[in-house]
Amino acid sequence: MNRFSDYRRAWGAGLGWGGLVFALLTVQFSPNWWVFWRGVREAKTQVASATESVLVDREIMSAYSARGFYVTRQAVDLAAKIDDPNHQIVRWRLLIPAIGRALHLPGWVTLGLAHAGCLVLVVLLVGYGRRESVAAGRPAWEGLGFGLIAGATAPFFASMGFLGYYDSWLAVALVAAACARPRWVVLTACLLAPWIDERFVLGLPLALWVRRMLADEPAPSLMTWLRRELLLPVLLVGAYTLVRLGLGGSGGSQTVGEYLRRFVFGEEISAAQRLWGAWDGLRFGWVLVVAAVIGAWRLTGRGARIDAVVLAAGIVCTGLAGLFSALDMSRSMVLLLPVLPLGWRWLGRAAWRPAHWTMPVAAGGALLLPATHVMGPLLIPVEHVWSVPRQLLTAQNNVGVMYALGQGVPVNGERGLQWLVRAAEAGNTDAQRNVGWMHE
Repeated sequence: MNRFSDYRRAWGAGLGWGGLVFALLTVQFSPNWWVFWRGVREAKTQVASATESVLVDREIMSAYSARGFYVTRQAVDLAAKIDDPNHQIVRWRLLIPAIGRALHLPGWVTLGLAHAGCLVLVVLLVGYGRRESVAAGRPAWEGLGFGLIAGATAPFFASMGFLGYYDSWLAVALVAAACARPRWVVLTACLLAPWIDERFVLGLPLALWVRRMLADEPAPSLMTWLRRELLLPVLLVGAYTLVRLGLGGSGGSQTVGEYLRRFVFGEEISAAQRLWGAWDGLRFGWVLVVAAVIGAWRLTGRGARIDAVVLAAGIVCTGLAGLFSALDMSRSMVLLLPVLPLGWRWLGRAAWRPAHWTMPVAAGGALLLPATHVMGPLLIPVEHVWSVPRQLLTAQNNVGVMYALGQGVPVNGERGLQWLVRAAEAGNTDAQRNVGWMHE
């Protein structure tokens, strides 16, 4: 009974502190979605038919990313066609839409599961940070610092800022594979996470190596570890990979090769832009990545330093695989997120005193420094809740153009001008140009 009470208290505290960190990160790194929906809900009340409703939905959710529209279509029909080549690669990321369909969730709730994933991720990070701080004989509240550093990264920004992006759940799966003690957690992640995002396959080997280095008991021999810990997860993700490659090109999807040729190799992206994407993916989390490598080298005996070498090589290879397999370069750094707990452990237990000052400085910088989405040649500032969402203004412009030109609906110049003026008065340059065109 005492053990149960202690467990409940620990999780209660973790949820409380995690909720606080989530609130701080949301204020700083999330658009105000309430303002967004309030600003476009009138468009839904003006529709005259089911077809017009779908078209309005598409224009609204295309304001930042059409992916949200396709996710809600899949939640109604898992075989729904994705006709936008920018998003056809997600044709088989079916777990979240399948959950929405099975539970008959409204579209906004299905999209909101990305935000729920951010909350779960932050609670998981804060819980781990608190556990490590206590184990190192340091105050438990320092775990908030780890939640801020690891939470203020691309998985949080993308999931909170874009419709239909579930990077938060991919991050949860990778961090759980590295940090969770029960082995069934790893196997569950291997079964489910690839159907959220196939990049899980790229990040799993590094996450499992970090898991080996985070083990509380002495690590077994390499062959024993390969047989006991690595074999079954590799078999599970290997089976998924074969199925996924077989599905490529079917159901209106792209093959992996088609995606890479069009969106990765077909883009002229400078090395500086890729480095900027790598930085913005983890930001101050890179401090923990460096600390993980240093700590792995310093805390292991000479005969075991091969673990540190493998870790460093895994970080480089996994990071490059992420950068050169996606156009969203900052988002690709989610694959390195499992390394951050290892760096936090070393900073917390290091005898080197400056290491302890590093943690609060990095946490403060992670919360206060503005962030950016790096998508190919584009740099898109991450929004905060105090600004008028750019998505709202773009959505209002899109709806105005749709009615003004009669794109799938009867031409209605008065209604189109009404929506364009709203966006133009708020400063949207596209809408201002369109208003001028209509007057002309």
